[in-house]
Amino acid sequence: MFLIRCLCLLFVLPLLTIHADAQANAWNRKISDIRLVHPPGTPPGYYVVTAEVAIEGVTAPPGTLTLDCLLYVNGTLLNVVNLPVEPSQGPTVCPGSCSGGCSIAVSFGVPLAGNCSQGGGCHCSAKIDVDLGGINNPALSAVRVVAMPTIGSLPELDTSDDFLDTVVPENNPGTVTCTGDGTGTACPCANNGAIGHGCANSSNAAGGHMSATGFVEAGTTGSDSVVLHVDGMPSGAPLLYFQGTSNAVQIVFGDGNLCTTGSLIRLRVKINVGGASSFPEPGDPSLGATGGVTLGGGSTLYYQAYYRDAATFCTSATFNMTNGISLTWL
Repeated sequence: MFLIRCLCLLFVLPLLTIHADAQANAWNRKISDIRLVHPPGTPPGYYVVTAEVAIEGVTAPPGTLTLDCLLYVNGTLLNVVNLPVEPSQGPTVCPGSCSGGCSIAVSFGVPLAGNCSQGGGCHCSAKIDVDLGGINNPALSAVRVVAMPTIGSLPELDTSDDFLDTVVPENNPGTVTCTGDGTGTACPCANNGAIGHGCANSSNAAGGHMSATGFVEAGTTGSDSVVLHVDGMPSGAPLLYFQGTSNAVQIVFGDGNLCTTGSLIRLRVKINVGGASSFPEPGDPSLGATGGVTLGGGSTLYYQAYYRDAATFCTSATFNMTNGISLTWL
């Protein structure tokens, strides 16, 4: 009898392990973004920290997805925010065809709208914005946010994306508005770039990439500190930074995709050095001043860059586009 029990345990334990792994594989929590906000009218060194927590899943197993969102400042734990997230009651998180969107979970009893994609099976993700509180620290240099499942909540196998770091000089106030990575309008010759980038170009398969650093808030100085950065382009190629009032459409343009439209303003032409450039640079007027932005007005404007590329790559056009970003001027 003892031998039979042992054999039964040997048979059952692997099944339990497989079930736990499958359950862990089904869900993933991750910190997908960190934002530092310098509220207008506050002294230098005061910031509000927010994070974007993403919940991804393929099926909705019974159990809880509750997690704690931990804020570390200069290596010291400063705040913990508990997020009681429960899976939806349905057996799956997406409709069979992934059409019509999905609702994968609820937080505080409120359904979280998700996005479906068909690749690799029906897949859903939802995002929660978390206010982690204000920091009054002139010496602030580094911020880390960690997503940590609470005791008793569902496990996950991939914990590599459960934390994200940023430093004040690298704070990114921009939001990606269009890409050439295959998630929006297809690139003209299947020349998809990396996630969040523009379409691939003749010198970089990842494509040109635009990002921003600094703060859109006027603060006490009455001027912005935002700098646009581009990389991943042919070295020595001229590049035009421009600003628009709309991103309602995304169309093929040259070897890339254009989505920054509306009332357009040419900001500045720069020459890529090592495939990269920035605007403004020392001696340039601020981005807000160049674009005629009303600081503190709350307007959302859109930015993209147009750059020269080889005529023998992709189409006969001699230019390509970075991804677009939006900035809301607080």
